[in-house]
This record gives sequence, structure tokens and C-alpha cells, in this order.
Amino acid sequence: MASQILPTIPNAFPPKDISVIKVMLTHLCHQNDFSPGIIRISGIKSGSKNNIILFTWILTTIPLGSRMAPCMHYVLRTPKIQGAIPDLWIQRTAAFDFISAKHFEAPKLYAYDARCGNAIRSPYIIQQQVEGYTLLEKYRVLYHTYLTYDHYNPCSDYGEAASIISMYIERQELAYQFEFYGTLQPVQGIALQSSIPDKIKDRIGLDVKPFMNTLSMKANSKAIDFILELLFMSEYQKRNPEQEVKYRKIRHMALCIKVLDHNEIYRAAHKPEPSVLWHPNFQPSKIMMTATPYKKDVSGVLNDDPTRKESYKLEAVLGWEGVMALPRIMTRCPPYFCWGEGPQVHLADKCIWKYTCVDEMIEEGLPGWCEDAYGDMSRIVRALGFYALFGVDFEWYELPFEVFIDAWARIDPEMRNLEYATK
Repeated sequence: MASQILPTIPNAFPPKDISVIKVMLTHLCHQNDFSPGIIRISGIKSGSKNNIILFTWILTTIPLGSRMAPCMHYVLRTPKIQGAIPDLWIQRTAAFDFISAKHFEAPKLYAYDARCGNAIRSPYIIQQQVEGYTLLEKYRVLYHTYLTYDHYNPCSDYGEAASIISMYIERQELAYQFEFYGTLQPVQGIALQSSIPDKIKDRIGLDVKPFMNTLSMKANSKAIDFILELLFMSEYQKRNPEQEVKYRKIRHMALCIKVLDHNEIYRAAHKPEPSVLWHPNFQPSKIMMTATPYKKDVSGVLNDDPTRKESYKLEAVLGWEGVMALPRIMTRCPPYFCWGEGPQVHLADKCIWKYTCVDEMIEEGLPGWCEDAYGDMSRIVRALGFYALFGVDFEWYELPFEVFIDAWARIDPEMRNLEYATK
């Protein structure tokens, strides 16, 4: 009998009646040993893969002398589709948040359950509701200030934000040392649920599942060997004629780079590459921050002035769905948004700001970062890696495909003719 694909079943939680949601969430909080309190729901959102409920737990009794906050803000995430139980996405997200919060700014994990035997009858994860606003929102405020008051000081406004992002980039890269290139998966035997993760930390963990069981998937392999392995694996995948032409072009590039290991121009592709954490969507909309006005700066500007200086703090980076362990050169794409947002400024000012707040800071903690980030061959290797991994139609904004082809042609004029690779 032919096997049949089972239809996807929508998750029954959350129900449409918000009063029912409040009752179910209250029971869930009691189940997780929250202190006595009442719930207030501030938002319900629906993403592409999961539902999100923002809620506040307001304490009804606070012990005398306690330093507990009178209320706590949480995010509840549940999968939109009822899948396998235990839920792999819940386990992976919970493990990643729990481990990563010890190394860099990630949402704190409070509780999770990969099963359905709980008060909401659904797998879930409860995380910290991050304070502040996104960097994208901050950029909009700064731009509005510029348009309204003609005030624009890139070093203090944009530069300080860029500085804290630079420090974060260093912490993220140094946080993990993976054994392979691949996807992050929960360790075997991971706890299926917990309301106090710190007490069972020996049962919460992640492993890297290599993309393939080959030598080129081991950490510290050459980037070009990793790329060729991916391209050979996908050789017989179905593609339309346009995709096939693109595939043959990038395979030709990779083979050229492979045989030119003696040429200094192609050195970036032939270095051993550690396996490093890669954020799939590191953009201003995923970076949460707070800003505190200085009480009074040296010029005497009061803190209610719209042109006042502020001290920034990075609260968390969101959007880790799809996180991977990749060759380091692929993870070192510069944070172009740090100097590409806001009003146009003189090129000289932008170069100084970019150099002092980003390049110099990151290079000090991660030697070799600038070469990997900005080198012509490094950018080509990075793009080649992502097109090999995700396919030739992948939207890689640093080097869109046609720009990528032009960049390759400029590297070595003798390699300009790719016609035979399309036959």
C-alpha cells in the first residue's frame, strides 16, 4: 500500500476567546510555580511558524522586604502546526536560549514543555519579554530628529549604537566552538519540560548535526572544500533552465578556486575555518536596545532636549530560528546597517565613524575579521557558500547573484568567460 502524507493539523491553542486564553494561561503559570498573581494579556500575534502571546504576571502578594518586581513581562510561543510530540522546535529553541544567555544577549528562558500534557494542551516556551525598542525604531527616531531639528552627530548618535553591536559580534563569535558545520539539534535525552531550567542544566544541550557525514563538514576544513561538497551533493537536484545555468556557473567558480590554491589571490578560500554560530537574520529589526539620556553633558544640554546624548544598552538579539554552525568566513558579513542608515553624511565622516566604531573595535577582539569581512575574495567565498547551501535563488544581499558574477570576473580577467560552464 502506498504511503500517504499526513495532512498538517493546526494547533488548537490559542482559542479565539481571549477570556478562555486568560484562564488557560493562569493555570499554566500556576503549573510552573509562579508566585500568586493575576494575568494581563497585552498582545497576541501570529507568525509564519508560531503563535506569540505577550502577557504580564502581576503579583498579588509580595513578602515584606522582598526585592521581587511587582510584575513580570513574558512571551509565550506555541507552534502553529501540531507536529511530532515531543516538539523538536520547542526543544531546540529552549536549549539555544538557555545556553546562549550565558554568553551573549539572548532572551532569557523561564519554562518550556515539548509535550501536550499541560494546562494549554500544547508544546510551548516561555521567554523574557525584552525591554526597549528595536534598533530600526531608534534609527527612525534619529532620522526624525535630523529632519525636525537639523541635528545629526553620527559619532555620538549612530556611532555609540554601532560600538555596542561591534562588541556583541565579538561575543557571539567567541561563544561556541563547534565540531562540525551543520544545524543545531537538541542532545539526546534532553529534558522534555522544565519550569526551573537552572536546576536541570545537565539535561539541556545542543549538538551540531553535520550537513553531511564527510570530512569537509568537520570544523577547520577549508571553505572551498565545504562549498564543493555542498555543490556535488546537489548536482542532481531538479532545477529549471535558468537555475541550471546559475548552478553550473558557481560550480565552475568553485572548481577554479579549488585548483588555484597556490595563488595568493585565492587564499581566503583555502584557510582552515572554525565552525561559528551564524544568525540567519542579523538586522536592526531584530536588535533590541534601551537608551538612557545623560543627565547633563559638558555643553550644558538638558536631558529633555531632543538633541541630547544618550547611553545605549543592548538588551537582546531576536530571530534565531534557522541558526546554524557555518565556516567562520561565512559568518563575518559586516553589519552594513551600522553605517548605511540615516541621513547622508560626508564620506570622510562615515569612514572615520565606521573605522573607529566597527572595524577597529571588532578587529581588536577578532584578529583577521576585517580581511574576512571586506576582502574581495572573502566576499566572493561567502556568497559562493550561501548559494551552495541555500540554492542559486537565495537572496544574499551583500552580493546579489549578478553582482556576485561581476565581482568574480574582476578577480581574474582570465576567468571572465564562463560560457562553457553553462553547456
